[in-house]
Amino acid sequence: MSIPRHFQIQHTTTYQYDFDVYNIKNLIKMYPLEDDHQKLISQQFFVTGNPEIRVSKDVFGNKFGLFTIVGPCNYLVISTTIEVETFYKDTLADAYNSKLHTWADINLLAMDSSFQLFLNPKKYEKIWEISNLVLNMNVLSKNPLDVILECNRYIYNNFKYDTTATNVSSSLWDVWQMKAGVCQDFALVLIYMLRLANIPARYVSGYICSNNNGYRGDGATHAWVEAYLPNYGWWGLDPTNNCVVEDKHIKVAVGRDYQDVAPVKGEYLGAGNQTMNAVVTVSHS
Repeated sequence: MSIPRHFQIQHTTTYQYDFDVYNIKNLIKMYPLEDDHQKLISQQFFVTGNPEIRVSKDVFGNKFGLFTIVGPCNYLVISTTIEVETFYKDTLADAYNSKLHTWADINLLAMDSSFQLFLNPKKYEKIWEISNLVLNMNVLSKNPLDVILECNRYIYNNFKYDTTATNVSSSLWDVWQMKAGVCQDFALVLIYMLRLANIPARYVSGYICSNNNGYRGDGATHAWVEAYLPNYGWWGLDPTNNCVVEDKHIKVAVGRDYQDVAPVKGEYLGAGNQTMNAVVTVSHS
């Protein structure tokens, strides 16, 4: 086990409405997960109007909060302050040193209902170029772990990190055509590639602390992918930075894609549009 890293995170989302709105209902997924690699030390929330936040868990094990503001309201602030510790091992070496991963073992996962949501690439539109790319990798002739790393590296080497290229509604096809985007987009492409290879893959949301190490994705929520390896478990890959997930990644939620883990989802009654701004700071001690 590595020496724990202690992080402080401030995540503030602000909504400004053109006119007064009413009956604002929001679902927030901003609660860091706790497992063998991560421990939540403390968390506080501030929400405009101080509404009651009802907390529960979804089908993926993510904690979420629900609140309602009757209004009238022309702005909304949702802010959380988090302290968390991470305890990651050298996961690359650990994965290689665990029991042999065979395609026969991986193919058996298709008969396990707990992996069905993370195996079906048909959720996305069929993109022949990606299908042919995976086919030409001759995946069955390689160690599954090496295939995962190869897909991760392909995205890093062939896609441009560009915060202006896409938005939360951009499709897999949009990202593939532009060969550009941000962490959310690269995670989506990697998930599709791995599912085409029959490897269970899920979307992970969280934060990353670059600490001047050149990592891309700080200053906002971050996204990466976890692939499942028999005899090892869920293994994190970050295609935005071409690395294995380590102790600088703080995990918040998992799901099939972004829609399952979006930090804030909501609706309201009222005319006009809303303007949203999110600011994230991550520091460590």
